[in-house]
Amino acid sequence: DFPVTGVSWYEAMAYAKFVGKELPTIYHWNFAKYGDSQVAGRFSNLATDGLAPRGRFKGIGAFGVYDMIGNASEWVFNEIVDSNQRCIAGAAWGDPIYISFSRTELHPFNRPQKTGFRCVKYIEAIADSTKGPVSLNNRQFNTKTELTEEQFEVLVRVYDYDASKNLAPRLVSEDAQPKVPSFRQEIVEINAAYGGERFEIHLLFPRNGRKVNDAVIWCPGTGAMGRSEFEPFVNTMDAAYVREFVNAGYVAVVPILKGMYKRRDIDKQGRYAQRDMRVQMVKDIRRSIDYLQTRNDISMDTLTYSGLSYGAFMGVYVLTVEDRFKAGLLYGGGCIGGSPLPEVDPAVAAPFVTTPTLMVNGLYDPIFPHELSQKPLYDALGANEKQIEIFESGHCPTPRLAIEFSKKWLRDKYQQQ
Repeated sequence: DFPVTGVSWYEAMAYAKFVGKELPTIYHWNFAKYGDSQVAGRFSNLATDGLAPRGRFKGIGAFGVYDMIGNASEWVFNEIVDSNQRCIAGAAWGDPIYISFSRTELHPFNRPQKTGFRCVKYIEAIADSTKGPVSLNNRQFNTKTELTEEQFEVLVRVYDYDASKNLAPRLVSEDAQPKVPSFRQEIVEINAAYGGERFEIHLLFPRNGRKVNDAVIWCPGTGAMGRSEFEPFVNTMDAAYVREFVNAGYVAVVPILKGMYKRRDIDKQGRYAQRDMRVQMVKDIRRSIDYLQTRNDISMDTLTYSGLSYGAFMGVYVLTVEDRFKAGLLYGGGCIGGSPLPEVDPAVAAPFVTTPTLMVNGLYDPIFPHELSQKPLYDALGANEKQIEIFESGHCPTPRLAIEFSKKWLRDKYQQQ
C-alpha cells in the first residue's frame, strides 16, 4: 500500500513502459495536481517522519488525485535544459509545504529515498514540446562580500535599538494547552523596539522541566508568513521542529515576529520593504532576549538561536549583532538569490559571525542547492567553531533527526567549556 521510493529515473521509466504507460511530463503532472495547495497541504503527509500508505492523508487535488503535495516527491519525464539531469516534482514527507511549488534536478541514475513516481496513460497523442527539456529558472546566489570590519560595523547599526525601553510584559496565558501532557505553553506580550507596537512570545516548557532551563529561540520559515496563528500541533515543519525541541528537554521560545503569523503583512513587497521588515524581525528577537533576561527559569549561559529556511539565513545576521546567543542552529539555509540589500544579505554578514554555528541541510534541497548556496555560506562563516551536517533529504531534514543531531552537538560544545 506504500508508494515505491528509492528508484532511479531509468527504473521508473522502465516500469511505466512495462505496464503500457509513461511518466507524466512536468506540465501534465502540474495540471493533475491543480487545486488549492495551501488547503490540501494541511491534509497531506508533509511534516512527518516517514511514508504513509497511499490515500491515508486526504489532501486531494481538483481532479481527485491524492498525495501530489506530500508523501513522496516524484520523477517526471522531462530532462533539464543543458544538462543530463532529470526533473523531480512535488514535496515529500518531512518537507514544508512551499517545496510543493518547487522542482528539483537530479542525475537519472540517482535513487533518492524520498522520491517515487506515478504513471500516466494519455488518451490521445500529446505535443512533442511538452516532452522537451525544461528550465528550473535557477537563481543566481549572492556568495561574495568585500566589506571591511569597519564598513560592516557601520552597516549593522540599522539593527540598533533602545534596550532601556520598558518591556511592559503582560501574561496572556499561563497554560494555553492545559490538556497536553508533554509541555506547558505560556504566552507573554511585550513592547517592541519600534513604532509603539507590542508582540507575543510563546514559551513552550517541558512539563518535567527544571528550575533553570536551556532555551532555544525559534525563527520559522516562510510558511509562517501565510498563517494567522502559531499553532504547535498543526501539520507544518515549523511546528514539528518546535515540538521536537521541547521533547528533547529545551524551552522553545517562539516570538511572533514582524511579518509572521498574526503580524503578517502581505504589502511588504520589494527590496526596501523586505529590508525594513527583516530589520524589525531582528529587533523583535533581541527584545525577546531582553525579556528572557528578566526571568529566573531560563539559562542565559546556554541560550541558542535556531531558525528554519528563512529563519536560517536570517540567523546569520542575528548572530553578528547579538552576542547573548551562545550557539546558532541553522536548518535548511544558505546564501540567497535575488538582489537583497547588503544589510540583510547573509553572504555579507557570514564572515563576521563568531558564534559557534551548526548548519543542518538536505543534499537535495531545491531552494538552497548544496553546491550553489549551502556550501558557500558555510565556507564564508567566520566562526572558529562551525560544522555542516548534510542529510540525504530535500529542503530540510526531518525534525526528529535534525534535533537529535543538534542536541548532541550542543552537549559536546557545552561540555568542552
